[in-house]
Amino acid sequence: MKIEIFFLALVALLGCWIANAADIATESKRANEFFDKCWDETVARHPVDESFYGIKMHYDQLEDLSDEKVAADLKALQDQLATLHRDFKLESLDGPTQLSYKLFELEVERAAEEFRFRNDVYPISQMRGVHAQIPTFLINVHKVDNEKDARAYIARLNAIAKLFDQVIVNLRTCEGKGVVAPKFGFPLVLEACHKIIGGVPFDDAGTDNPLLADFKKKVGGLKELDQAARLKLTDAKRALGAKFDIRQFHDAVLTNGALPLDVLEDLVNRWIKSKQT
Repeated sequence: MKIEIFFLALVALLGCWIANAADIATESKRANEFFDKCWDETVARHPVDESFYGIKMHYDQLEDLSDEKVAADLKALQDQLATLHRDFKLESLDGPTQLSYKLFELEVERAAEEFRFRNDVYPISQMRGVHAQIPTFLINVHKVDNEKDARAYIARLNAIAKLFDQVIVNLRTCEGKGVVAPKFGFPLVLEACHKIIGGVPFDDAGTDNPLLADFKKKVGGLKELDQAARLKLTDAKRALGAKFDIRQFHDAVLTNGALPLDVLEDLVNRWIKSKQT
């Protein structure tokens, strides 16, 4: 009789353990799906990060460096953390998912600390800064696989001015707090800046600006782009000299899509003439 009772108790315990294990597996799966969703949402808020991952969702945009955007990013993370705490219990998850849970909490805590001290770093220095990062990013990360990608490249070139306006605001905010990079770094920063604003079409150095050279190389490799458009790029640069603007030229050519050769030639010639007057 005692053996039968022991056996029944063992079966009951085993059943509870299996049921609990199933619940933990279900909750862990649900939590990991939530983490994936949070990752997707966070990456979608950062166009440059998307490009590093090969995502072309916001391929024509650069980062927003404004204080408002930084605050909004932190709030988004904190909202995600609040949802995690509300919808999931740490003890109901398996070991690996519990680790993900704790790392998520740590990430949000670290983001809050970084936001708190966001104006206690140098936005620009000889070691880091968008003056060097953006050209490197466009050249090494922004792929041009089709005409749409080429237009996105142009859009990102046009977005650089706004980006640097935001950098200037951040520099002045830091300066107001007494946070200014050492003077010995200034010449090195200026040297890096001059490298990226030198060359054709900005001066008569005889060599293309690095971004112009990169764009020409990438567009030149497009099979779908009419050869005449690539040849006309050289013609336009030669005709305009320092007046040539790679962004304006490709806006004029690419905006109209595929065109017959005679129509394309007439379009480019009229554009050149308008810029020479």
